[in-house]
Formats: sequence, structure tokens, C-alpha cells
Amino acid sequence: MARLRNCLHGETRKVVSALLFTAKDPADIMRTLEQCFDRPEVIIDRALDDLKRLPRPGQTAQELNSFAIKLQNIVCTMQNVDGKGYLQNPMLTREVTSKLSPGALVRLCGALWKCARTGHCDTIPVYDARG
Repeated sequence: MARLRNCLHGETRKVVSALLFTAKDPADIMRTLEQCFDRPEVIIDRALDDLKRLPRPGQTAQELNSFAIKLQNIVCTMQNVDGKGYLQNPMLTREVTSKLSPGALVRLCGALWKCARTGHCDTIPVYDARG
């Protein structure tokens, strides 16, 4: 209980403030928090908005890397919450590929084809210093 008292702040603490001092079982507090804040659809909606607002990357390796890291964070969020197959939506693919340059898109398609054919999918390069 002391650990919960120390780690909860802001809105979450307000919701369970009375329980923090009256509940005997931390599970009571956790159930109340889940009831109020366990809304995966809100997290998914926020991730989808982040994806739509993601700017087109430039042509430099640094800009593409920054884009890839932001995209990776969005995908990771969706994977951790995804109970309804949001990541299987073809509109997500369209949203991402529409932001890539033609050259980066060709390299991405080649890498994905190789990944599907060989099963080696560690990295998918979309940058080539030659342009």
C-alpha cells in the first residue's frame, strides 16, 4: 500500500485517494484504477493520430532514422495494446508508405520481398547514401 501511495500522482491519485488510506487490499485500488483508466481504444486512437501527424522524412539518413524511430514507437505502442487487430489494417500501411520518397519506397518493397522470401527480417533499409 505504501508503494501505491508513493507512486500515484495527479488524476490517478485523486480517483483513489480515499482508498489509499482505507483499503486493506491493493487489488481494490488496482480494480478502481483499471475501471477508470484502462481504455485501450484511447491509446490506439492517440497512436493513430500520432501516425497521421508524423511528418514526411527528408532524404538524409538522420531524417529517415528519426522517422523510423518515431514509427517504431507508434507500432510498439499499438502492439502492446492491440487486441482487435489494428496493426492488420491496410490503411496503416498506406499512411506510412505515402510519407516515403519513391526511392525509399522501392528499397522498402525490395527489403520486404526479401524478408518474405528468406525469412530474414532483422532490418529493413530505406536509406541508400547513393540516393
